Amino acid sequence: MLKRWFRFVGSVRTLQEVDPLVTGTNFMIRAPVLMVSSSSLALLCESFHMFSRAHLSSLLQRHRMRITSLTNAEALRQLRAHLNDCNCIPDIYIFAELGSQRRVERRVSRRADTRSLATRKTARSSRPVPVPLHADDLPMPFLQDPDVHPDLFPEQYDENLRNKIIYEWQCMMQPVQWERETCAVCGQQHFKDVLLVRDVLDEELELLQDHSLPPELRPVDYDLSSYRYALLHPAGIVIRRQRGVLRLCKSCSASLKRRKMPKDALANKLYYAHDRLPPTVKEAFQNSSLADKMYTAGCRMTRITFLIENPDESKKHMPAQGMNRGHCAFIPQDSGTLSCMLPPAPDDPSLGICVLFVGQGVPPTKETISTILRPLICNLSIVKVISQFLATSNRAYIERNIVYSEDNLKDIGSAFPGSVLGLPRNVQVSVLDSESASTVHRSMQGGYSNVDRAELIIPANEVFIQNVGYASDSQSSKASTAAKALALDWVLNKKPFVQVTDGTKLFSDRHPDALTLTHPHLDPYSLGGFLHEERTGHRHLSMQRQLRNMILMKDAPFAADPNFAYVFFNAIQRTQTSTAATFKVAEEQYASFADTLLENRGMLEVLEAKYRTNPDAEPTTSGERKLVNAMNQLRVMCKDVMGSNASRTRMRTKVKALLKSFGCPTLFVTLNPTDVLSKQLHVLCGGKADEFARLSDYERTKQVVEHPAETAIWFDLIIKLFIKIILRHGSDEPGLFGTSEAYFGSVEAQGRGSLHCHMLLWCKGGLSPQDVRDKMDSNPAFRDRMFGWLECIIKCELPGMTEVLREPPGQQLKNPMRYTEGRPELDVPPIIPNPEQMSLEERELFQERFQNFVHDLACAFNWHKHHPTCWKYLKPGQPKTDANCRMRIDGSTQPITGLDEETGSILLRRLHPWINNFNDVVLFLLQSNMDVKYIGSGQAAKALVYYITDYITKGTLPMHIGLAAVISAIKKMSDPTAAMDDSMDESTATSVQRRRFLIKCVNAMMGRLELSHQQVMSYLVGGGDCYSSHQFASLYWGDMSKFHPKATG
Repeated sequence: MLKRWFRFVGSVRTLQEVDPLVTGTNFMIRAPVLMVSSSSLALLCESFHMFSRAHLSSLLQRHRMRITSLTNAEALRQLRAHLNDCNCIPDIYIFAELGSQRRVERRVSRRADTRSLATRKTARSSRPVPVPLHADDLPMPFLQDPDVHPDLFPEQYDENLRNKIIYEWQCMMQPVQWERETCAVCGQQHFKDVLLVRDVLDEELELLQDHSLPPELRPVDYDLSSYRYALLHPAGIVIRRQRGVLRLCKSCSASLKRRKMPKDALANKLYYAHDRLPPTVKEAFQNSSLADKMYTAGCRMTRITFLIENPDESKKHMPAQGMNRGHCAFIPQDSGTLSCMLPPAPDDPSLGICVLFVGQGVPPTKETISTILRPLICNLSIVKVISQFLATSNRAYIERNIVYSEDNLKDIGSAFPGSVLGLPRNVQVSVLDSESASTVHRSMQGGYSNVDRAELIIPANEVFIQNVGYASDSQSSKASTAAKALALDWVLNKKPFVQVTDGTKLFSDRHPDALTLTHPHLDPYSLGGFLHEERTGHRHLSMQRQLRNMILMKDAPFAADPNFAYVFFNAIQRTQTSTAATFKVAEEQYASFADTLLENRGMLEVLEAKYRTNPDAEPTTSGERKLVNAMNQLRVMCKDVMGSNASRTRMRTKVKALLKSFGCPTLFVTLNPTDVLSKQLHVLCGGKADEFARLSDYERTKQVVEHPAETAIWFDLIIKLFIKIILRHGSDEPGLFGTSEAYFGSVEAQGRGSLHCHMLLWCKGGLSPQDVRDKMDSNPAFRDRMFGWLECIIKCELPGMTEVLREPPGQQLKNPMRYTEGRPELDVPPIIPNPEQMSLEERELFQERFQNFVHDLACAFNWHKHHPTCWKYLKPGQPKTDANCRMRIDGSTQPITGLDEETGSILLRRLHPWINNFNDVVLFLLQSNMDVKYIGSGQAAKALVYYITDYITKGTLPMHIGLAAVISAIKKMSDPTAAMDDSMDESTATSVQRRRFLIKCVNAMMGRLELSHQQVMSYLVGGGDCYSSHQFASLYWGDMSKFHPKATG
């Protein structure tokens, strides 16, 4: 590989001499520069012979030898012999990367060819096109570290290492390791390893005072005067009624020692006085429904939809976690047209709610409405208590003259005379006939990813709603036009309808009062809004950091609210989009993008229909290619926006950087931890470990749905423990798969919103796929080691199997695993004793129990059964057969591991036709579905690397949906001069208008992405959307191109 991609530059004695040598060359040096120590030169000379005569002369002179009349080959042989046993002063030998791959095949001289010219032309025309047989043709050089022993790879683990890994993992899975304590200063929950318990000085406590806090709102759960009137969280105070030590996180403690208020301190306008609410108000907030919150809010979020599906009576399906789609806007009560009252007037047009029953055309009764639609039913007593409290105690409501109206409350209760329940007149209930119902039901379900529904028993009198999503316009531009036509026809025929308007203006989501007006139950006294004006200087908090703080607070209602994180995460996304469009796109590019899109609206609609019909279509005309290029440029604008498609594309660039640096990855691993079966997650959510076994499936699932933040934190820790304990990355000893050199993991959400991780692994000493093939052909011992290593780390059969399991003709193998209420009946996992103290009997007993438990786990989680998702990528007309399963599990078997003679690929042993690949140790530890694949050898490796890289970084926004979003943005630009400042000249106004148009386009595209609640929490309090062993530095071509105008055309 070295001879194909690198040239020899020279040799130096010290690192300080490298830079002068490189800069003094008469050719351009490409990065990276490979520096090789003298101890490795002997190994390199065995395979590298591309030294010029001047270089050979210099190398020989450094070792006190002369080239004299020797040929280059003779000189190289003498140098190799000398390097085997010499005591010369160590040098550093430098190699630099070539601009293109060097041709190393021997050229055949035409002079030696005795054939005629006509014969040579005929031979060239009939010669087959050469197929690249080397994985060197991958778009990166792969360098075998010369300091690594050539026989290091593959490293097969032994029983001692396996037992040590299991012991360390089980120690970390002890419930006590997952308990958290509270920091008294910031109120956040932290693991014990980041907490300190110490006495706090008076001058430190005085930094935590808030003199602007009204005396009646000061905390009373501890002796305030003993702690110098500092705002503290009671859970972090060891002795509450007298002065004592406090629990502090390391960050807050360090800030106090520097005599600065910690940014995250409750005193930094993050105290919300929830404990000072009157008992009746506190109870009302806790028991309020969605409707209660809507009718008592000063601002309401538009486009909030609930998909309520009546559970199947036979299977008792519980709706899965929904996805977030679209943007959220804040609509205040418009003082110009509406009275500022709580609850709002019954004829308030901005609060129209339409409830559609999809059934058999049977009108709902009051009993049906009061049970199934309970989230939309008002409790009059709750609305009254909250409205009166907000109108008299909340600063933001008082300043806006929002008052309580008894008449409006009575009107709401007129729907249920004599009851405490109420339903406003602006809630319209409609019923569809059977034929229309089936169409609407498919449309409702089509926009949500809910393929992984669990069969659960839902207790009586409980309604479980999918997590809140924000609906956008129709996914198709034509569907949107058709919907408007149907609506117009409905109104012209004088049929009943509900008018929903947006008021005359929107309310800024960056306003300090946005939090209390949209979520008054979270900030009831208007104390700690986002971007508070008193947080200045070192106390300034970004919206993202404050959002994280609020979610992690102990006993706070923020994390449990189903839409709070969505609303303000969406605000952060829009801010990031605006920042990127303003500062990361050159001014001259706006005109090109905007004009291309605005001038080709008709072609955009044609292109959208083309991609909607065939998502794999390619642009065929120059106009289509120009529009697709503009769309790709739009996506790049939001590459720094969390959760965007462009961020996934940026992730792909990071993977390519690792491929460039370390070559072809060794393994591809998928980890899918099961949250509903995790005792550790139960403890993280505040439960007790001994109670977990008594929870029903419904209670466990409900716990996961109601604690998305804890679930995201749990997933992050599981992945990090996999890297630390199983991979042992950064350790001096090898891990389960060998010595880890690099890794990259991509996080995705499944249909029900839970997270899983696809990870690429690079093992130290790993060879390129072609080198593996060549070495196996020439070295039988290496081939046996390779086969043994693969059969050790990748299992394709149940433990104890030695022969291929044949399916009876016409019958399907039955899974022996027993299920109860849809959950596998698994035994308690065996606990391993300390490996250093295990007796022989204990080892044998654990080995037996280990094999039995892995057998049950493989049957429960890795026994493949075809589902609709197996064929979701089939093209029209392709049959749903075993051969077309996208998981590539078609029932075939392989009795022994061998090589494919044609392709050189390794055919791994597979004794069971339906067991998906797994690693027994990882399966034993995670106790959930997992997958592991060897990247391969031979010609297929390049295609597999490309497929895997594309797969783990795939986006979630199809091209036709992005085009529909742009078309929608163009339609909304009906008046290009609207909202322009009169003081602007024409060119400035045009530039600003183009910029706004592009931001609208990007926001419209972002509004059609899907993010589950766990994904949002993963960005805020978890590990984000990727895990990597290396950090990356981006080079922005936009900053460089201005110095090279020719490069940009």
